[in-house]
Amino acid sequence: MDNSASPNIYNSIDEIIKEHNNNKIILDNELIKITLMSDIQIHDVQCNVLYATLKSNFMETIKDFESINGYTQEFLRALDNIYNAFSIANNKLSIIYDVTKVTSLFPPTLLWNIGNFFSKKKKITNDILYCTCIITRSKSLNALFKTFLNIYDNVKPINLCDTINNSLHFINNEIIKYNTIMEDNLL
Repeated sequence: MDNSASPNIYNSIDEIIKEHNNNKIILDNELIKITLMSDIQIHDVQCNVLYATLKSNFMETIKDFESINGYTQEFLRALDNIYNAFSIANNKLSIIYDVTKVTSLFPPTLLWNIGNFFSKKKKITNDILYCTCIITRSKSLNALFKTFLNIYDNVKPINLCDTINNSLHFINNEIIKYNTIMEDNLL
């Protein structure tokens, strides 16, 4: 039996990072770690994936909201730099936010700052982003994100997933849809 066409099944993002050589850690602070994986093969497509993982129990580890706000601003500056670089290079990516290690709700100011960033970046988001996945297994965080997504008028598909494999499957399908639309527009 030939398994060469079957998709890889990953148990963690670390397996993907080890398998691909074109990885760069963009940010690693007390709150978040961001890794850019360039030109990785996901099922049927090759793409760039920005993987951002919130560190476990950051609300318990980082007690003061001023520090959380500082780390959030550092994250948003890194994200802004990535957006600008991909825009200048006329390149596209998908984003995976992994919040599976987070056990408490987010402070409203953190979500507010992130929402404001994306509201200001709608045009560039439309230009450079295929889609976004948020990985969570928490029912309360899932409900929080659904509420946030109902308020935030996103320009690209966003999906809540429970595993890395489901997020990769979503990214694969969204890129295929995008490529099909682009090909149809050329006809």
